[in-house]
Amino acid sequence: MRQFYRIIVEQADRMRALISDLLDVARIETGALSISPGTAEVTVLVDEARNTFLNAGGKKNVRIELLPDLPLVMADRRRIVQVLSNLLTNAARHSPDSSVIWVYADRQGVQVAVSVAETRVGASPPTGCRTHYGSSPGSTPRTREATPASAWRSARE
Repeated sequence: MRQFYRIIVEQADRMRALISDLLDVARIETGALSISPGTAEVTVLVDEARNTFLNAGGKKNVRIELLPDLPLVMADRRRIVQVLSNLLTNAARHSPDSSVIWVYADRQGVQVAVSVAETRVGASPPTGCRTHYGSSPGSTPRTREATPASAWRSARE
């Protein structure tokens, strides 16, 4: 009985997240999307996104490669976690089961760039990576060579 309850709660949470995403799309289209930037650690943001992805049923192998000593960044924590989680979901949806999904970050001048890419087994980023962005249901996935998917200014700059 507890297992059924847990499944119902998880599915209700997923539905709530989908509705929230749809409302965000409407806010973006009307220019009413609000953001709340604050200082954040990239490692924490990436970890939260990975956990969100895995808790929503993501079954892919996710590997994280972050350069040491990344600075704090100015970002809307909730929105960035949402974007990274969506990128992980897209990479999983449009890649073979044997693929590995990589999340990696490095400093680029005064910004920190975070990329989500999938690689075929045996390859390591950035060689052979494809960054997923903006696919819609039923469409052919759009991919490109691995480039930063998100970039934030350092909080110190």
